[in-house]
Amino acid sequence: FWAKAAEGCNTHGGWIGYGKPSVNGGANNFRLHGNYATIWNYWYARDVGATLPGGNFTDGWHHVVGTYDGTTRRLYCDGVLQTSDTAYTPNFGNEQFQIGTTLNDRNFTGWIDDLLIASRAFTDAEVATLYQNGGVASTQSGSGSILDVSGGDLHFNSAAVYYPFNSAATLLSDHSGNGANLHVAGGSGGTFSADSPFATGGSLYLDGSTWLEAS
Repeated sequence: FWAKAAEGCNTHGGWIGYGKPSVNGGANNFRLHGNYATIWNYWYARDVGATLPGGNFTDGWHHVVGTYDGTTRRLYCDGVLQTSDTAYTPNFGNEQFQIGTTLNDRNFTGWIDDLLIASRAFTDAEVATLYQNGGVASTQSGSGSILDVSGGDLHFNSAAVYYPFNSAATLLSDHSGNGANLHVAGGSGGTFSADSPFATGGSLYLDGSTWLEAS
């Protein structure tokens, strides 16, 4: 996903969390970690952090990717691998799926765009291409392409979702084909913004009181 923080955003504001809250290894959460340049990926008692290679989330858009290949967890910032660990084997449940906060944590104020959860771990080269080519929609080109997850253009199995946030009309729609559409769970609701890391499209703006959940 891509993110940009608004001035005054909580320095522990969360972008996304899903799984079983407060269970060790039971959830996957991404948030800021005490400042605007550090990312924290926590699985509850199985945590790892990374720092942007330059700048911070209030100075513009930055790209964040976390992968797990069954053995190693990796965190990428702006297309570059920043840290990795041999993580405890997770057991993510499907009790909750939230955007704009992490499970049992603090809300994010700012913009989120092009949020993808894929059904496999991407390679270093694939992550770099996603960053350099302008996101998911600009990179897909069919079977065998950078995003060939299950043999076709952005056609993922039940373990994946994709939210491009490209228009007000489809702002809360899951574009993976798996039907995990979003709804407002707290606050006034996310709004469409023309601000985007890309030349076209838009993003989801969250005012700090709002978070979304998958249907």
